[in-house]
Amino acid sequence: MNRILTLVLFATLLVLSITGCSLSNHNNIFQPVVYKLSGLYENKVYEYSVVIPDGFEALSNPTESPQHGFTISIDKDVGYIYVTADYNSMEYTSTADAVAAHVESAKSDLNIERIEFANYSNNKINWSGYKVIRNETKGKKIDIFYILVQKSNEMVYVIGGSTKIDDERRLSSILEKLLSTFKTVGVGH
Repeated sequence: MNRILTLVLFATLLVLSITGCSLSNHNNIFQPVVYKLSGLYENKVYEYSVVIPDGFEALSNPTESPQHGFTISIDKDVGYIYVTADYNSMEYTSTADAVAAHVESAKSDLNIERIEFANYSNNKINWSGYKVIRNETKGKKIDIFYILVQKSNEMVYVIGGSTKIDDERRLSSILEKLLSTFKTVGVGH
């Protein structure tokens, strides 16, 4: 299975309990429990906050472990965005080290047409990232991921998404809104 898809599926499955967001719970015995999120999202376990852009609803599934983040669907077919955090279990020495590892993993996808590097800075936070252009049977897709390794709390944060190549501007715009409101909180910040 494509490693990027595996990473996305893993991140989606890691979403759990919420503080600071509006929640609505669908308790239908035949459907899984899903939390709908909007507004300010604060994650005290992984020490960050971010504002879900107006007009979008993020989804999270509760599980037994702490919530890592959420997913936003941006179109009915293929578009999604996710925000996630985890402890630096891979022991990345820097953000550049984490980006290099992610890019190396992306290179295993045989459908890669091109990989480009990207950066974003806001709130004294310097994100590094990359764009992957992929050829698929239904046309070209673009994946954009921004990564931050925070040494002060040993966390790795990822804000990323995927969509059809024609929607790159829209994806980039939504990612920029998330990146611009992202803050690390908690011990040492």
